[in-house]
Amino acid sequence: MGKYLKIAGIFFAGFVLLLALGIALFALTFDTEQLKPHIEKLAHQQLDRDVSIKGPVTLSFFPWLGFTAEKISVSNAPGFTNEVLAQLNRLNIRVKLLPLLSRSVEIDRITVEGLNLNLEKNTEGQGNWQSKSKAIKTDPSLPVPDLVKPKDGASPDTIPAIGALAIAGLTIEQGQVSWSDQTKDDHWTITDFTLNTEALIINEPIPVKLSFEYSNPAAQLTDSTNFSANLLIKPDFQVFFLEKALLQTKIKSPSVPAGELSVNLTANAELDLNENRLKINDSKLQADELTLSSDLVISDLFTAPHSEGRFQLHPFNLAKLLNRWGFALPAMQKNTAMTLAAAEFSLKTTPDNVLVDPLKIQLDDSVLQGKAHIDAISTTPFTHFNLSIDQLNADNYLPAKDPKEKSKSTLASPGAALAVAMSALPAKTLEKINAEGNLTIDSLTIQNLKLSGLSLTLSAQQGHVKTQQVISGLYQGAYQGSMDFNGKTASPPKISIQERIVDLQLEPFLTDLKGQAKLSGKLNLNTQLQSLGLEKSLLLSTLTGQFDFLVKDSVIKGFNLQAIIDNAKTAIKGSPVKTDHPKDQTLFSEISGSGQIAKGVMTNKDLNAKSSKLNAKGSGTIDLNTEQVDYKLNATLLKSKTSESGENAPISASITGTIDQPFITFDVAQFLIDQNTDKIEKKKDKLLKKLDKKFGPGASDLLKRFF
Repeated sequence: MGKYLKIAGIFFAGFVLLLALGIALFALTFDTEQLKPHIEKLAHQQLDRDVSIKGPVTLSFFPWLGFTAEKISVSNAPGFTNEVLAQLNRLNIRVKLLPLLSRSVEIDRITVEGLNLNLEKNTEGQGNWQSKSKAIKTDPSLPVPDLVKPKDGASPDTIPAIGALAIAGLTIEQGQVSWSDQTKDDHWTITDFTLNTEALIINEPIPVKLSFEYSNPAAQLTDSTNFSANLLIKPDFQVFFLEKALLQTKIKSPSVPAGELSVNLTANAELDLNENRLKINDSKLQADELTLSSDLVISDLFTAPHSEGRFQLHPFNLAKLLNRWGFALPAMQKNTAMTLAAAEFSLKTTPDNVLVDPLKIQLDDSVLQGKAHIDAISTTPFTHFNLSIDQLNADNYLPAKDPKEKSKSTLASPGAALAVAMSALPAKTLEKINAEGNLTIDSLTIQNLKLSGLSLTLSAQQGHVKTQQVISGLYQGAYQGSMDFNGKTASPPKISIQERIVDLQLEPFLTDLKGQAKLSGKLNLNTQLQSLGLEKSLLLSTLTGQFDFLVKDSVIKGFNLQAIIDNAKTAIKGSPVKTDHPKDQTLFSEISGSGQIAKGVMTNKDLNAKSSKLNAKGSGTIDLNTEQVDYKLNATLLKSKTSESGENAPISASITGTIDQPFITFDVAQFLIDQNTDKIEKKKDKLLKKLDKKFGPGASDLLKRFF
């Protein structure tokens, strides 16, 4: 048996030797230049472009079946700028011959040198790589191979499976791609394109390295990119893995901080063409101050992509980042404001929907949590949200105060603030806002006011915005209001605001707001306002509505009406007047009133203030356009039970100036005259009698004509 095997081995070796000698003799005598016209013609039919090979063509047959060609060019389509679509300095492909007999494919390193692609779009939007005829052409002069007959029960389209495939590697060197889009005047180039792989073995990790330089002169942008990964290809060529992928890019442009930005991305990825799915795991993106970690799965990748992922934006210094990106921030009241920011969220998307749930964003000591959902992205996007903030000190983010400047605190009601915010937005922007949802804030500090239990309900659709707002903790009281901003059916938009304050304690409220409180008591207020929006001047000049208020157990500090009257009396008598009244105040058991607003002017005709010692009534106006105040008051001192019967004369007062700086003037002289009318009359009669006695009857009548 061994003898026969030995003979068979010798016979086979001789056959291989003769085959090799035959192939070598053919290679030495065959003129490869004769192949060029056939190759060029076949390539022209397949590409619908003229193809020329100006360099030598080399063939090898044993042990490698190989093809090498140099200086290959493919012509451009008519009407484009460049003469050639593609150029190639050198192409080398070799396949080992003997393994082909067992349906195994062993390919030597594929080398592509000096690839140059010129891609263009003309003004009509057609690319120079597109062919007018999509049909595949054939050369009738070339032999047509016989079709492989399928086995019994097999489909005629079935291709015999490859037993094994191995490629020693792929090298692309000195590649270049230029892009020109005449429809957008967009031009960029990729140079120094290099791709290197180790041996391409199916179902085993393949190290891959890629690098290139990108340049866009119009955008003044250059980019240097390096990529490396281990590529694994499954035998069915339907599943691909990227392991330990690393992308490093350095962007240079005047529009990035310091003219340069480095971006690093690491990840593992899986592309499954059978499942039409892409998975990206353990991804970490680092750019400037930012680090983003994520896991993402995209299903129905090539049909209707659906994605689901988790993202984490690691803590970073937001103020530093904004300053680096050219957003100059003013000095804020808290010097550590905006130095800590972070976010976490889960994301689900479909072609027409986006869901963010849960969502968590941190800014300094504040944490926002909740969820958001966007529907109908492709048509009319509509946002739903439910968000909450645990605590927020808005004062931390206001410009720092100058100690030399006197602070001015201007406070707007929540409804008015929302109306002004809506008016500040362009009409076209408002029309695009379609949303509904809720926002709650457990505690809020703004203009040094401490509020708690805040909630906002928003409904906005095509320029019509409605809100309902509540403050359950408002200095031992509460606030409730609503705002209706209708820019959908009215131009300019119509604004309607209704607000109510119940049992607000004025003293601590004003102390926090102004630094001191000259008024205390429990405030109840109702307002119903209407206006036209989009400009502040229009908001005020068209403001109309009505209001009413009631202040219980009020104390007005800084003046004592009784003391002012007593001092006037003392001054008349010539006695010294006491000027030091550090605890001067006037107590009222109740202050109430109501009124109308027309064209931004508040008119009140029924001001009524009651106390145990006096009653005051008044009327006046406050012009919100100019902030001018014009009020007239009449106060009447009540007589005690032990005093003489009758009522005291009223004291007149005027309030003028501005809302921030009012001036109060009392007409005490007239009050004293009115208070002593009887005494003055008696004194006058006595003097007239003396006149008649001295000059005779009738003298007093002559004098009365002058009084």
